[in-house]
Amino acid sequence: KRLTNCLGTNPYLRVLAVSANKRILSRCAEWSALGAVVAQTDSMDSYVYDAFINNNDTIYVLDRAKNQILSWYQPTGTHHSTRSYNHTDPLSFFVTTTGDIVVDRGLDSCISKYPPVSNQSTIVTYINRGCKSLFVTTSGVLYCLVNNSHIVVRTSSSSNSTSWTLAAGTGCEGSAAHMLSEPMGIYV
Repeated sequence: KRLTNCLGTNPYLRVLAVSANKRILSRCAEWSALGAVVAQTDSMDSYVYDAFINNNDTIYVLDRAKNQILSWYQPTGTHHSTRSYNHTDPLSFFVTTTGDIVVDRGLDSCISKYPPVSNQSTIVTYINRGCKSLFVTTSGVLYCLVNNSHIVVRTSSSSNSTSWTLAAGTGCEGSAAHMLSEPMGIYV
């Protein structure tokens, strides 16, 4: 949905989170009833697992059941494109600032990168359990929240590497400062 500004102040309105693409919102921002709905059963299956919004307000959604990433360009809200992939149960994806789509290939035990206008991929790296969440920095460092492992690992997204460096967690679930407990996403 789109945000609209309100007039006046609301003493009960609090900022709860910072947007990943660093939008600046009025303290009086509120949801508009005229917002665009992008996830409907007529445009995708009911097994949507991951979503991404880039700095151009393009919304990307991973439909695991159909092995597709669908996108809508905002503010029009119209369906922009559908990209199909031949993967087995993909878990997550990330869209880089250059438009590359980095996709965890789930049961295929690897991560692939697709250029903006091609369905020809290159394998970035291999990972045994798949990534529940992915993040790629502007300098090309790939972070992976390893599925069911309580760890985040990192490697270069520009090489076909099998070498990972531990970034967070110990591999054991826990509440200590150096441990993770069923994390659901990452942001670097």
